[in-house]
Amino acid sequence: YIGSIVEYEGIDLLVEAIAKLKSKNILNFKVLLVGDGRYFENIKNMIKKLNVEDLIIVTGRVPHEDVENYYSLIDIALVFIVFSLKIFNLKGAFLKFSK
Repeated sequence: YIGSIVEYEGIDLLVEAIAKLKSKNILNFKVLLVGDGRYFENIKNMIKKLNVEDLIIVTGRVPHEDVENYYSLIDIALVFIVFSLKIFNLKGAFLKFSK
């Protein structure tokens, strides 16, 4: 992952998934987290708590001119955004639509 480390990017879900893979002894991968943001310390703590430090490389913020070099290291890029229906005030509309 390369980008801002914020709640709505779902990086916590990625860390949880990595922990599940590790618990199933699937260890033939590494995850690269490049970036910084208001959720950065939470993610670092979560990585430590779930004992997946051996599978996740965390660089923190890197100079913009170096980002291309990090992209060249990636075989698979995950893109997902987690959002709250409450933020968009769509919860009621979603519930009505899904009935």
